[in-house]
Amino acid sequence: MNNSLHALMIRVPLWKTLFLPAGRYFTISVWVAVTFIALFPGAHPPVATFNWVDKIEHFIAFSTLAFLFCLFWETSRVRLFLLLLAYGCGIELFQLFIPDHVASLLDILADFFGIVSGLGGIFLLERIIDDRQDEADRLSVR
Repeated sequence: MNNSLHALMIRVPLWKTLFLPAGRYFTISVWVAVTFIALFPGAHPPVATFNWVDKIEHFIAFSTLAFLFCLFWETSRVRLFLLLLAYGCGIELFQLFIPDHVASLLDILADFFGIVSGLGGIFLLERIIDDRQDEADRLSVR
C-alpha cells in the first residue's frame, strides 16, 4: 500500500470511510425530495392566513439539509449557508409560477433560521466530539 494513502486512511475517521458515500447519497436524496415537494403543484389552494406548519416544514427541511451537507461534504460553512439561502430564495421565486403555490418572505426567513440551526447542530456535535477526544487523550496520557 502506498505510504501516503496509508497515512490518509489513518487520519480519516473510520465512520467517514464507511458512511461517507451512503451519507452523500442520502443527502442528495433529501435535497431532491425537498425540491420535489416544494415545487410540486398542490392539490389545495393556499390559505391566505399565516401557516405555522408550513414555516416549521421549511425550518426542518433546511436545518436537515444544512446539517447533512455540512456533515458529509468538506465545504466552507459560509459558502454552504449562502448556497442554501440562495436555494431557498430560488424555490420561492419558482413558486410564483406554480399553480396553488405562494412565494413568501416568511418562508425564506424560516429557511434562514433552519440553516442557522443545522449549522449550529454541527458546531455542537463537533464540540462534543472534541471534548470527548480531549478527555480520552488526557486519560491515555496517565
